[in-house]
Amino acid sequence: MMSSKNEPQAVTEADIPHWPRIMLIRPRTVLIAVAVLLVLSWALFLVIDIFKWIELGTDIPAWGFLFNVGPVEWSQWYMQTFAIVLCCFNYVFLIRANRRMAARFFLIFGAGLCFMLIEDTGDIRHVLSATFRDQFGDEVFGLHYRFVADFPYFALLASLPAYAFLFYARHVWLSFRSRLHIFAGVSLYALAAISSALRHFRDFYTRLGEWIDANILGFRFPIPDGLGQEWGYFYLVDGPLEETIEVLALTLIITAILAFTANFRAGRLPASGEETAN
Repeated sequence: MMSSKNEPQAVTEADIPHWPRIMLIRPRTVLIAVAVLLVLSWALFLVIDIFKWIELGTDIPAWGFLFNVGPVEWSQWYMQTFAIVLCCFNYVFLIRANRRMAARFFLIFGAGLCFMLIEDTGDIRHVLSATFRDQFGDEVFGLHYRFVADFPYFALLASLPAYAFLFYARHVWLSFRSRLHIFAGVSLYALAAISSALRHFRDFYTRLGEWIDANILGFRFPIPDGLGQEWGYFYLVDGPLEETIEVLALTLIITAILAFTANFRAGRLPASGEETAN
């Protein structure tokens, strides 16, 4: 009896004898782990830096340890690596199941995450902007040299994930549980990328940090000696705010991938039509 074209196509244990354990992690587990990390980090930031209920005995504020060179930033590197590995496994198994369009999404999206990981761990943009400054000076067409250098750089970084999302995400959206998460995650990542590209445009980060400190934190944001008030406000946005948004974006992307994988393993993906092409 021939199967209907619209029936779900299960990928059975015979097709993939050994599913890697990393693909069996539940999305809820990732959500809980990240929630604990962020809640604890923000609680320490507020208790130590804002309310000053605990004294660290150091000149460096807690936000520096927690967000800029600490667990929140480091967690992104591990999460990006985790997402890249998931994308690689999904690509291979989707190719085996003859779901080429969904496989292309994970291939291109995973490649984009690789470039983001290289940037986050190596801060290549700083080298590029310094070179740009040496060549053209502090201002180009009346704009900060970092903005002129950063904007096309971040646009290039975002091009691969954006391409995967625009042209192939609909094949991943066959997994209903992953739709909202992947859309929200990519949207948050886009927000973080656009904000990063605009950080030096008309002192955007500095002005936003000053507004947050004045209207939300009551001018209690601690700035280390020698850093300067403007840079302190800049790092208020570049640190606690931006790092939190990026971690949330990565979390949603990972849970979307894991939700897709769970449906893929269980054979709950609706047939896309390409399985019957050959």
